[in-house]
Amino acid sequence: MLIDNLARFCGNCVRKKWSAIYHWSNAGKCTWYEFAQEIKTQGIALGLLPRVNLFTAYYIRTICFYR
Repeated sequence: MLIDNLARFCGNCVRKKWSAIYHWSNAGKCTWYEFAQEIKTQGIALGLLPRVNLFTAYYIRTICFYR
């Protein structure tokens, strides 16, 4: 079902020559924040993103580099 719906959506994009960025979802909804958080979570799990505490990163950037 998911693949059929995605294929249909992609086919419409090609046939109608849509030239923008589209977000497609088969079910459910989320905010852009939730979407970004999930990308971060999966990136960390796959080793593509470092596991960094934002406070620590801010501290290092503002205190250590700007002295």
